[in-house]
Amino acid sequence: MKNIKKVIMKQRNQMKKKLGKKLSQRDQKRLGMLIKGRRYVS
Repeated sequence: MKNIKKVIMKQRNQMKKKLGKKLSQRDQKRLGMLIKGRRYVS
């Protein structure tokens, strides 16, 4: 389970880096809420 959390954190951080360059601050906040709300399972 701990390994899965690490992988999810890595993916989440990569998503933030990729999307953060393209999105405005308002969109970044909205995206952050979505990711936290769903706990980002893939």
